[in-house]
Amino acid sequence: MTRIQRRNYVRVTASLDIAIHADRPVPVRFTTLTSDIGGGGTLIHLPDKNILSEGAGVIAWVVLPMSSGLNRYIKLDGTVVRVFTDPTTQKEMASIQFHYAKEKDREPVIRYCFERELQTRRMSLKWK
Repeated sequence: MTRIQRRNYVRVTASLDIAIHADRPVPVRFTTLTSDIGGGGTLIHLPDKNILSEGAGVIAWVVLPMSSGLNRYIKLDGTVVRVFTDPTTQKEMASIQFHYAKEKDREPVIRYCFERELQTRRMSLKWK
């Protein structure tokens, strides 16, 4: 067996506020929290069962709290890749893949992930 790496960007665990707008198959708008985020996409908690379907296009507004103390509000286009029930919490989750018009549009998310990784490592060093 060979292991296949599917992600091109690191994902970090983060509970961030996110607003989702999906127009297909039925118009849906809701706010929720992320479970993790990375340069390629995010995993979100769904408030209701069957609220999103796989393959649906979404627009997401995400709040990124940066280490400088400022909040970055970014708008991202994406596609729902997978909808599933988390086996530990029994809650509905959805994986969203982001689509960027330019590589430069990905930079705020990658910068947030980098800062979050540094913060996590600093905290682990304090505990040792």
